[in-house]
This record gives sequence, structure tokens and C-alpha cells, in this order.
Amino acid sequence: MTKNFSRHRLSQEKKRKKCNFCTLIIAAIGLILLLALFPILRIMMGPFGSFLFHIGKFWNSTTLILFQNEAELRPSGGFISAIGILEIKNGIPHLTVKDSYSIENPPDSVRAPDAIEKIFSDDPKYRGWVFRDSNFSPDFPESAQKALEFVQYDPQFSKKNFDAVVAINFETIRLLFNSFGPINGMTGDTLFLSLQRTTKNIDLHSTEDLKNRKNTLNESAKDLMSTIGYFHLPDALKIVADSADRKDVQMWFADHTLQKIVEGKKWDGTLPLENFFLVNIANLGAKKSDRYLYKHYFSDITVDSKGRVEEKFTIQFHHRGGENLSSGPGYYFIRVYRPYDTRMKEPLSSQWSQKSVIGQYEEFSHYVFLHPGETKIVSIDFIYPQHWLVGKRSMHWVAQSGSMDDLNLSIRTDGDTLISGDGCDWQTSRENVFFCSVGLNSDYNLSFYKYSDTLTPILESIRFENNREIAVRFSEPISSEISESHLLIQCKDKDYSSQKIFRNEEYPRDVRVVLSDSIEFSNEFCKLYWENVSDEYGNTTNIEMTIPLRLP
Repeated sequence: MTKNFSRHRLSQEKKRKKCNFCTLIIAAIGLILLLALFPILRIMMGPFGSFLFHIGKFWNSTTLILFQNEAELRPSGGFISAIGILEIKNGIPHLTVKDSYSIENPPDSVRAPDAIEKIFSDDPKYRGWVFRDSNFSPDFPESAQKALEFVQYDPQFSKKNFDAVVAINFETIRLLFNSFGPINGMTGDTLFLSLQRTTKNIDLHSTEDLKNRKNTLNESAKDLMSTIGYFHLPDALKIVADSADRKDVQMWFADHTLQKIVEGKKWDGTLPLENFFLVNIANLGAKKSDRYLYKHYFSDITVDSKGRVEEKFTIQFHHRGGENLSSGPGYYFIRVYRPYDTRMKEPLSSQWSQKSVIGQYEEFSHYVFLHPGETKIVSIDFIYPQHWLVGKRSMHWVAQSGSMDDLNLSIRTDGDTLISGDGCDWQTSRENVFFCSVGLNSDYNLSFYKYSDTLTPILESIRFENNREIAVRFSEPISSEISESHLLIQCKDKDYSSQKIFRNEEYPRDVRVVLSDSIEFSNEFCKLYWENVSDEYGNTTNIEMTIPLRLP
């Protein structure tokens, strides 16, 4: 019996160990699955999570990637330096990168937009509109369609169906290289310099030179993808999403559902249909000078008592470059967009051209030639069709991809109104004047509110000019109908009244009071009583304050 009991105990011990071993195996498998699924869980919780529900649309797809160098600014980003063909077959991605100069030109010359024709038509090397200049529309879906049209002139792509076009500015590439590099000893900054020098040293008509430059781009892109891999993919996608918020990445999808997703995230680069404000600048032949170009925008808006709205818009350029590989003189093509039916205040004397898109917007264009080290200012005056008496007005300011500019805006209304606003990076109100500043690295929705002035005037400063005259400044213009009998200065031994009160007609905030008697100055304090002080719009107050009896 003891022997049977021992055998049973041994059998139970073996089963327990086997069970523990199975538990360890299951736990290990669970941990491996958890680790494998962790990147997917992070993606689901991140900005690209909504795309995972449509992963089947990507399983077998082809995307055209436009690598844009914003150091040479173009309307929907930067100069197209290279393209990537991202092919996914059964969920496995393969990326090929080609130099943009290696894309064959159309068999027959295509007339380019007028700005390109104007500047380059006399160049003997000019061959009309080509792929690398296809992103000439500020509206990215339009530029994306044009890029597809031009890339398919090349026989190697003529029969390829593309499911998407994604534009990536160099800033995003730099961030990816700096986050996951150095790759082959390069950071994003040194990659740019290397490619820039390579470009300057090659013959753009040499197939062999172009192939070598293409290989540099191709190998760097493949190494970057390999370094990111599966487990770092959520971090890379976070960088891409942040870049898309800043318009350094823009996307267009042929699939309607996917396009709606990027439109909802405002990653599509689509221009609004109407009532938007935009400055769009294209570098046409100024090398990579946008690395050195600083642009400041100033919008000064005035609204008169009848609600008529005018704007003086100014662009200030600072070219801080020199003569080197990246910098030089050149043309900039400027387009300023305003709501439909806006007109120039003095169109006959203006160097600006105007084009209307009925019911949508007005486009005003101009050319500027800049030398390294030069500062130049251009301006244009607008008259708006809408009147603004009271209530809310909105401005949708659209940022240009690849450009980091600042806008300083002011709104001045007539003195009978107050104005406030919101949506700015910095803002302040001064009764009927509002100041606003934004950094245009993303779109801004600005709101302004105009309503009647119900505030009474405030006495801001008072001082004796001599022993009979007092200078007074108010917070706003004072009514011209000022009664002398309403002012009294009450001192310890004597009271003083006003003989005459003068309003400065040039600066109606300023008033001069002439007293009926001379004051003997001392160190005492007196009481000032002033009744029924009105601004120009009938808001009345009574003032009571203590003033010192002394000269300033």
C-alpha cells in the first residue's frame, strides 16, 4: 500500500510540473503576442488610429510620395527634389526613391502657368511645364492630380495606378533622421547638405550622374525605413502626424472614405471654397534662398462709422543670405487671396494683377526680385464688399505649406464701438482698437466682435500748466459741448471754478481748463468735482478725485 501511495504521489508531482510548464509556455506566448500587438495598440490610440479600420485598403496599394524641399519654396510646399513609389503587396511595403530630374518630360511641350512662362520662357534650356514644377497650385489636391498627370508621361509609370499622393517636406525628413539616426553617419541636417552639394556637382542631363544621386536618396530612404521598423512605427507616425498638423505633410487619396478622414484632420491641404485669407509665395529661380528669407505680414484694417471696411496689407522681406551654394538673387511670385468681390483701392496705379474666381475668392499677384542682404516692402490696399456695423466677423487664415511666417493684424473701428477677438497667439483690446499676432505655421480661425460703446470716458492724467491752466487727458474723445459751470476745485481755504474749457480739435482726448482765479501753489491736496463729462457718443460720467496743488 505504501508503494502504491508513492507511485500516486510521483504521478501527481509529474502532472503538477507539466502543468506549471504549460502555464509558463502560455504566459510566454501571451507576452510575445502582447509585445507584437503593442505597436498596433499604440497606433490605434494615436492620430492614425482611424486608418486601421480601413487597413484592407492599404493591403495592396501604390502611393506616390513627393519629397519637397521647402528651402526652395513652391505654392503647395517646396521644390519636388525626389519622388518615392511606396508599393504594398499583401501587406509588405517596398519603397523606391528616384530623383525628380530622372522623370521624363512630356513628349510635347506643355504650357506652364503664366508666372513660370514669364520668368523662364527666354531660357534656352526651358522645356515647358514639367513634373518637378507640377505643385504650382496652393490647393494640394489640385497639385497632387497634376503631379500624377506629369509622372505618367514617363513610360515606366504610364500604366501604374496610384491610390494616393503624399507630399513630405524636408523638415519632416530631418525630424525622422534626427529621431532615428544618425543613419549611415548622417542626420537630417547633414543629409540636406550632402544632397545639396551633390546636386550642384552633377550634370542634370547625365543619366549616370542622376542615377548616382538617385541611389543616394534611395539607400538613405531604405535605411531609414529599416531603422524605424515595426516597433518604432508608432513614434514615426506621431512625427508624421505632427508634421501634417503643421502642413509639412499633405495627403490625397483616390478612395473617398480615406480622403474624408484626412479632410477631417485637415491634413489634405485643400483651400476653403470661400471667405479665406492666404499669402502664397513661390521661389522661381532664387536657389535655396528660403533658408535665409524672413517674411512678415502686416494687416491693418479700418472700419468707419458706416461700417465700410478697408485693409492695408504689407509684406516685409528680409533676405539674410549671401552668395553661396544655397543662396542668391531671384524672383518671387506672390499671390494674395481675399474673399470674393474684394477690390484694390487704387487699381490703376497698382503693380498688382487681379483674377476673380466667381463666388469663391479674389487672387492678387505680384513679382518681387530680391538680392542677398536686401530688405524689401510691398503693400496693397483693399476695399471689402461687406459692411460691418456690429456683431461677429470671422477670418480663416490659411498657412502655406513649408513656410513659417508671422502675421500682425490690427482692427480700428470708429470711436462709438468696442472691439474684441479670439483665436490669436497674442491679442489685446484697446476699446475701439484690437491687436492680434499669429505664427502662420498652421491654419487659424480668427473671430472678432464689434459692439456699441457703452463705456464712459476715464480721466487718464491731469496736471497744472501754470497757476490758472490745467491740462487734462481722457481715455477717448470728449464731446465738444463742455459746460464750464460743471467743474469745481475745492481747496482748504478757497474754491475755484472754470472760466473756459477748450477741447483740442486735433486730439479731442485732450482738454485745457482755464480757472477763474489764480491758484496759490502749496503742498496741500484739493478735491476736483466735474459733472456730466460726456464722450462724443453721449456716455456721461461724474468725476471726483483728489489732485495735488503743485506744478509738475
